[in-house]
Amino acid sequence: DLSKEIPVSVEELNKFASLGGQLGIPTEAIVGFSKVVAALGETTDMTGEQAAEAFAQFANITNMEKSEVAFSKLGSTVNQLGNEMAAGEPIITEYALRNGGAGEVGKFTEAHILGIGAAMASAGVSAEAGGTAVQKVMFSMTQAAEMGGEKLDIFAKTAGMSAKDFAAAFQKDAGGAFQLFVEGLKTQGIGATKTMKDIGVGGSTAA
Repeated sequence: DLSKEIPVSVEELNKFASLGGQLGIPTEAIVGFSKVVAALGETTDMTGEQAAEAFAQFANITNMEKSEVAFSKLGSTVNQLGNEMAAGEPIITEYALRNGGAGEVGKFTEAHILGIGAAMASAGVSAEAGGTAVQKVMFSMTQAAEMGGEKLDIFAKTAGMSAKDFAAAFQKDAGGAFQLFVEGLKTQGIGATKTMKDIGVGGSTAA
């Protein structure tokens, strides 16, 4: 029935369904999952198989709800970021896979994890180098917000907030707090290198 709704063959849809099933997508979500990844294969730079594998893995890494609605929102987010930013959908999802675990620990939403990846990719930073740096910042920020101390002071000062307010902002909206920190980092110029080292993200990766 689905093959009659969208311009994708039954054989291709079976491939997507099979990949999803192998990677843990529940039976009741398989049709919706296949529909979303098939659409991405038709409208983005990703193939349907790439989308199926990436989305199933991302859902597992982040403990995302595995429903048709959730996958539809995920597909819409990737598509929108690909259209609005100077980054292709494949590298956006590659970033998301690299950062998903750290994002889950820090309670970043799926949309924030994707958005951070899209921003880094748009800046021309490779997923391998940038993904490592982003993961380190996510972990460091999560730890600082929970435990306080000197690193929390650095994050807060960079974001233009008090330590108490930054910790509260992180607990309420981790992605928003991360964005404030990055925006503050941009204003520091060469001083940003020292800030990154002070929070434990030094060396060439941070650059």
